[in-house]
Amino acid sequence: MRDVAMQPETKRFGIWDVDPQRAVGSYLTRMKLEDPKGVPLLATYALQHKPCHRFSDSLRDEKRYKIWVDRFAAGIGARRAVVFLEMDGLISTHCLNRRGKLRRYRELRYAMARVTSLPHTVVYLDAGSADAHPVKLTAREFVRSGGMSGQGFFLNSTHYNWTRSELRYGQRIVSLLPRVRRFVVSTAVNGRGPLRPKHRARYGNEVRCNPPGRGLGPRATTRTGYRFNDAFAWIGNPGRSTGRCHPGDPATGVFWGALAIRLAERANYSVTGPGPSPARGA
Repeated sequence: MRDVAMQPETKRFGIWDVDPQRAVGSYLTRMKLEDPKGVPLLATYALQHKPCHRFSDSLRDEKRYKIWVDRFAAGIGARRAVVFLEMDGLISTHCLNRRGKLRRYRELRYAMARVTSLPHTVVYLDAGSADAHPVKLTAREFVRSGGMSGQGFFLNSTHYNWTRSELRYGQRIVSLLPRVRRFVVSTAVNGRGPLRPKHRARYGNEVRCNPPGRGLGPRATTRTGYRFNDAFAWIGNPGRSTGRCHPGDPATGVFWGALAIRLAERANYSVTGPGPSPARGA
């Protein structure tokens, strides 16, 4: 449990926060009292993610999202924060129809513009995971979503993919985006890599709902030694359930002590995984 507790948490805010301004403001006030010199890490998960059937957000959904973003930004105000903006925002675009994709890009551009306008906030936009979309597609969608206005992008926040694979993926994206030179890799629960389903065409590249046998990954740090990589961050909040996936599993977001212990028991803090090593150096 200490292995989990000693790492900085990324606090997640989403559509379950009916008053994001108050929720964010209260959290940042508490963090200032508990750790005056620390910089809070925040993540958002506020877009609609419906079953994958080529849908589109409605105009009402878009308006609701923009209001949510405005209130989230107001909660931060002039305080310092690092924001990992919209987990799964780009990785789920394959579920959208043409109109839905255009609306998603517009929603993300609005969010990027609003949050990057804050005076002391550093913003990374989600760019998915190496085992989700091809590099060129991710780079193109990142640009269309307003990502160039932020610090860079983050990877692997809802996946368990190997750190080494995500580093190579991030470096390849950077090579296509000459004005974006920084990215963050989430290493919270990827110490044993992903659990591959037997039928990947039907169930996707990873089992992501409380997969058994996973472990904590490399510890959070801003000194990774890898080219263009700002940090390893525990964006996934290890120990929190990702849903009622199996009998006895808690609801989404509930901290589950037994899961945290299992992850710690199988921890692997090294950068490992298949394939060639990513480039090191600044």
